[in-house]
Amino acid sequence: MVAGAGELADWSDVAYGLAPPSVRLVVPNGVTQPMLHNTVTAIAFGAGSKVLDTFDWHSEATNTTRITPTVAGWCDVWGTVPFASRNDYITQAAFLRMNGATAVAPAWKPPLSSGLVSSTTMGNVPTATLFFNGSSDYVELCGQHTNTAAVQVTTVASFQYSCVFELRFRMKP
Repeated sequence: MVAGAGELADWSDVAYGLAPPSVRLVVPNGVTQPMLHNTVTAIAFGAGSKVLDTFDWHSEATNTTRITPTVAGWCDVWGTVPFASRNDYITQAAFLRMNGATAVAPAWKPPLSSGLVSSTTMGNVPTATLFFNGSSDYVELCGQHTNTAAVQVTTVASFQYSCVFELRFRMKP
């Protein structure tokens, strides 16, 4: 509830205004995850991945690919997916997916005229503003590629290349 002139504010309106619920996940150093050829892969954020999770919207033990807001409203969501160095990519893509099925625009798809990628490529998913119902809706950060074999989604010790997944609550409906 939003308070009008002369009304008392609901505690949650004050709490969300002062410190909106936020989640920041980073895959720990040295952790790799296989991404199969031509297969959408939701990135797992397991043990040690939570940097910030003010309302416990992510579990490092169960459904580790998901952020599930427990308050209905609008959230800004974005992420990055590092693709390992290869010289035979045909396509690469990084995107958000709602409820395990719906790919959310905008997505990152670089032009690969020659297929040559001489170093790790970062798939930066632009910020999307999404509505969550506060109970069953969730979002995942996904990657997909086509080439001749599986690749590794990797994080290196310098954090120069890291899977990062962020959500920040904007407003109630």
